[in-house]
Amino acid sequence: MLNDGNTLTSSVKSYLNGLDPRDTYMIPVGASAKYALTHTSFSHWPSTYTYYPVTGSGNAATAVALARFWWDAPGSVSLASIDSWRGGTSAAAAMNVFGPLLWTDVATLTADTKSYLVKDSANINGLAVFGGTGSVSTAALTSAGTAISASAGQWTYAPYYNGVAPMASSSSPAGPAAGASAVRTGTAPRPVTGPDLASLSTRHQQ
Repeated sequence: MLNDGNTLTSSVKSYLNGLDPRDTYMIPVGASAKYALTHTSFSHWPSTYTYYPVTGSGNAATAVALARFWWDAPGSVSLASIDSWRGGTSAAAAMNVFGPLLWTDVATLTADTKSYLVKDSANINGLAVFGGTGSVSTAALTSAGTAISASAGQWTYAPYYNGVAPMASSSSPAGPAAGASAVRTGTAPRPVTGPDLASLSTRHQQ
């Protein structure tokens, strides 16, 4: 469900009011969603309920928090620009059950995203980057490729111009066009497990 800034639309409120938080996990993603949920009165809900907030200090940090919430040692991740809703929507739809979506600034890989990639580099096999250099710069892509490998020489880059798979991959970290994939060499997929709800459990009294 989508929140409207710090509030819930009447349709979303009505839908949530028809659910029972004792049977349904309420997981607000982002500070505004958390605020909207906890500052709305639901007539059919118990006076005290449990919810599971996933938040960060900004868009990139929230995406990292969500990645850590849903994914345990993902083999693949995607990257899109914070300023490109098209890239983000495409990345989310394309990745779906394959791995988390991370955000970056256009010119520089955001610190939260880089930290996530470095810490999870042992299990990340590939990084799908959505958008051309106007969305994710060559410098940001190079930084991301280096983050998932021990050195610049241990990852390969393959551009997908207009979604068309290349005849052969380039071994150098050239800039992306319509899309790109940075792959760490010598890796194997890792299993995916369920999210840890216990660590996020929060009680709220309405």
